[in-house]
Amino acid sequence: GAFTGDGAPSCQPVRCPIQPAPVVGASSTLCAQAAVGAVCPLTRDAPTWDCSAVTVTCTGPLAPGPVGAWTKGGGDCRACCEVVVTPFSGLVGEDGTSASFTVRLVSPPAALVMLPLASSNPAEGTVSPPRLEFTAANWNVPQTVEVSGVDDDVLDGDSTFMVIMAPTSSADPNYDRLDALDLRALNRDDDVPAISAGIPANPLLVSEDGVLSAAFTVVLDAKPLADVVVPIEVGDTGEVRVAPTSVTFTPVNWDVPRNVQVLGQDDDVADGDVDVTVYAGPSTTVDVN
Repeated sequence: GAFTGDGAPSCQPVRCPIQPAPVVGASSTLCAQAAVGAVCPLTRDAPTWDCSAVTVTCTGPLAPGPVGAWTKGGGDCRACCEVVVTPFSGLVGEDGTSASFTVRLVSPPAALVMLPLASSNPAEGTVSPPRLEFTAANWNVPQTVEVSGVDDDVLDGDSTFMVIMAPTSSADPNYDRLDALDLRALNRDDDVPAISAGIPANPLLVSEDGVLSAAFTVVLDAKPLADVVVPIEVGDTGEVRVAPTSVTFTPVNWDVPRNVQVLGQDDDVADGDVDVTVYAGPSTTVDVN
């Protein structure tokens, strides 16, 4: 239920002394009907209220709430037409971690209320759904908004973006152009600067006569901000050689594996089978990551 009175519903605050709980169906002054927890629709453009002169009708019991309620002491009735947003952690991640919050209204609107939602940086985070709609039937039902991080494969560290809550639109003037505060979110980076080698077998088998040869691949785990040169070296060049001796990755081809051939060297020495280590790196680049 709600109080109904002279003039259109409104969000203007008013101060009146706390009075006994309202009686359903009774008509009296605003102050006589007001109670702790009572939501009060008043006229938006009304002058200072004279509580003894405003006649209202209590049409049903009113639920208490943190917004739009009479408060103990001064009896400050705050705005009755507001958008209520629950606390939001704001922590999301490129690994799929998401966060959510809910939105509701504090009173039934006279017409459809639409609240657009968006991300300030879609490359770092997304917001779903793109719009919330409230009616006289669902105004008090919290609607969930999901915020998710975007995996960009870039070593850009943790990135901040905003959940943009645009002004509402409604044919109800009391709920038109209400602008809730935007929410800050943090997308945690999960990219690690590393070089990965694809080895088909360990150890790789090669022979001095060239009958046996082998190959492996090298690739970066995350997108660099500049070219990265990875040298390919061997522990004993008299036994094994590689081709190429270095590979270069760019911000464009960083995730394309590069082939490295491993060949045995004929040293004309009866030294038996020899274990040789092949090294990829350390890399050189102007990217500090």
